[in-house]
Amino acid sequence: MSVTRREFIFSSTAAWAGTALGGGRRSISPTPDYWCTWGIQNRLVKKREAENPLAIAGDQGAFAARNNLTEQLIFGSGGWSRQMAAGFRSQLFMMLDDGWDVAFDSLPSKCIERFGSLEPYPARFPSMGTTPLERLRAINEKLKDDGWQGAALWIASQREGDRHGKLAPGVEDFYRRRIELSARAGIRYWKVDWGLRSGNDFRGMVSRLVKEICPELMVEHCPLLTSPFNSQHFDAKKNVFTGNGRANVDIDDRDLVERMRFSDVIRTYDVLSPLGSVTTLDRTVDYSRLVDKYGCSTILNVEDDPIIAAVLSHGLGIMRDLDQVDSYGTMICRAVANWRNFAPVYGGRSGYATTACERILSECYRYKEGEVWLRSAWGHEVMQAAPAIVARGMPLPEVVALEKDVPYVIAGRHPSGAISFGTLPRIDASGKKTTPPVEIISQTALPKTIPLAIFGSPRKVIVPVCEKLDEVRVRSLSNGGQVRVKPVMVGNCLSLDLPELYGALSIARDAHVPLMISY
Repeated sequence: MSVTRREFIFSSTAAWAGTALGGGRRSISPTPDYWCTWGIQNRLVKKREAENPLAIAGDQGAFAARNNLTEQLIFGSGGWSRQMAAGFRSQLFMMLDDGWDVAFDSLPSKCIERFGSLEPYPARFPSMGTTPLERLRAINEKLKDDGWQGAALWIASQREGDRHGKLAPGVEDFYRRRIELSARAGIRYWKVDWGLRSGNDFRGMVSRLVKEICPELMVEHCPLLTSPFNSQHFDAKKNVFTGNGRANVDIDDRDLVERMRFSDVIRTYDVLSPLGSVTTLDRTVDYSRLVDKYGCSTILNVEDDPIIAAVLSHGLGIMRDLDQVDSYGTMICRAVANWRNFAPVYGGRSGYATTACERILSECYRYKEGEVWLRSAWGHEVMQAAPAIVARGMPLPEVVALEKDVPYVIAGRHPSGAISFGTLPRIDASGKKTTPPVEIISQTALPKTIPLAIFGSPRKVIVPVCEKLDEVRVRSLSNGGQVRVKPVMVGNCLSLDLPELYGALSIARDAHVPLMISY
């Protein structure tokens, strides 16, 4: 049986041992998930410059954020390395985002030639060594010592010295040396983002050289899409955003198909809160259809959308802070990490296609001045839309509304057999997120010893089972609490009432804690 390079790198089988819930779990290392510094780099700008939170809007967001990536911030007292993702950082890379390899006060519109050195900038990491290799290796090893999988690196899609209208020569030899540098330092993940060489010729060259020199190094590319909104274009004459709010990805676009084929990972790319989940879900559906149609083994990274990442088994690029152990953001990411032990990330695979229902839901939100880096959104309403039900590797579940409206519902069956369901909230005009109560009725049976996970907050999940049940084991994916309960059967189906299960676990009924069930 042939094994792809991606399957070799992330080869794993979800393990589930028979008696104790959670027994027999394997740690899958490395996982293609990461915590990205770009979010906190920007939040530090807002904290320090409250009177002008964005500094300069646009130009890749808050340009001053690049200054907020230093050895002291990462490794100093109270640094990110020891504060973020306590208890589950062993399943994450720390993505050193835009800024790690350029001088301070670097702005692409003024000094684009600084970007793409792929070497830690000495002034940012003054005690990490005297050579690029010493610095990069020390950063990676120190992160590992603090419990991370290691460092992942943001890469500008160009080489140092490239200028507008005049690209520097010798790019292939340059990248050979930089790939060898990362290989010797033990780096295992690159995120290739924007730059002056964003076409497939350059990106394909990078992926080809990595495969040749260091096949253990995963390379993430971004797609052809660049706007944080799907099909929303600002009409300056009418002073409104127009478009249907859908991803509208041309899955037969030759350049995009080529990029999918040579990419280890494709990131669904930037979005803006509070519409981000809807934007990401619709992109995920379209990119998945491309992957399925052309037989690509590409992994999708859905950025900072933990429920989509968990249920559909896609990569996760966390942007939120993970320093508050009991916060919802940390709790949900910890739950995803725990679920990865049973349903790891996987790329495109025959028999595990993504499908979506025909019903489309939409969300509208008016952005306040200064709320986001995209200046054209200030004071304007934006609409985003996505299918109401999405499934990967299994038939679409039936969704029964218990009130007037419904949330977005997603479902996934992993190659290991694990099954998961999730809901994504709706968004009102104020930006408040609410999840209308629903029953999710699975068309796929849950075999004995195979785990089922529930993310979000459906009221009830009903799933066929393969035999008569005496008890059901329920576990919190966030804190590990577990309990055995008497099953509630509806014919040959197990009926899981989430408020009742939360009560059995002594969890607040509105906590939205992800659960894992088996029998």
